[in-house]
Amino acid sequence: MLRNEGFHYFGLYGLVFGTLAVIVMLYKWRGDKSMTLSLHAAAHTSAYITMGIGATVTALFIYPFFWWWFMPALQLPLVFGWCVGIAAVCQILIGWIPDKPGSLSRIHNTLAFIAGAMIIPITVLIALSPTISPILKYLSFAYLGVSLLFIFLYFLVAGTRKHSLFYQMIFYWGFFIIILSAAYVR
Repeated sequence: MLRNEGFHYFGLYGLVFGTLAVIVMLYKWRGDKSMTLSLHAAAHTSAYITMGIGATVTALFIYPFFWWWFMPALQLPLVFGWCVGIAAVCQILIGWIPDKPGSLSRIHNTLAFIAGAMIIPITVLIALSPTISPILKYLSFAYLGVSLLFIFLYFLVAGTRKHSLFYQMIFYWGFFIIILSAAYVR
């Protein structure tokens, strides 16, 4: 598969837009650090709409970038594309299904779990790419180890949920750094 240079910067645009949407949402509709990003969004209708728009626009940039530039440039296998596709669908749905009590929360959290779980094989496949530097391979696996530690702490150690937002931001922004480094640092 040949990479399409027209999509080279779509990843950067998508991640910047998504990050700005999160910053605006957290600044304008403040909660506390024990609330996940989804709970911040669900607290106000306008915050939930901001999250839905942010997730959709980010997906419209980041996933074409993955398919038409990132995968070919890093010589990633088709399974990477499938993982990215599953994460894309989940991300858009998460953005529009608020984490409100009842069935919406169960649906939202199931989709969030699936999207988050896709980060693991995506990161491993990036780390195994023959085109990235040894230091980025190391950083990818280190990120994965830290993320798995945070997941363990979050679900199994009492009192860690009071830092939910912190763990979530480290998990996602660490992933963004891996993507941006793999795409733009040579």
